[in-house]
Amino acid sequence: MNLPEGILKIPVSCFEQAYISELKIPNSVLSIDHYAFYSTKINNLYLPDSLEKVTNDVFIKLRCQSIIYKGKEYSSDNILQALKDDEVK
Repeated sequence: MNLPEGILKIPVSCFEQAYISELKIPNSVLSIDHYAFYSTKINNLYLPDSLEKVTNDVFIKLRCQSIIYKGKEYSSDNILQALKDDEVK
């Protein structure tokens, strides 16, 4: 699933408890709100380079095979540290 360009934010609980094979978030997205991926199952999640804000509770109970961010693959366990390293608040 590709979200359309022009979306600025992924809102609270947007994909909570969903099953999605693949999700590509467009570069227009600047922030992801609380619990957006709470208890969600996603095989592959592509995060945009444009992210400026991701709350700490976005990925709670996320079941994901891989998260792709800036061309690198991460697990759900270490993506928050990668975002913090890139100064995403």
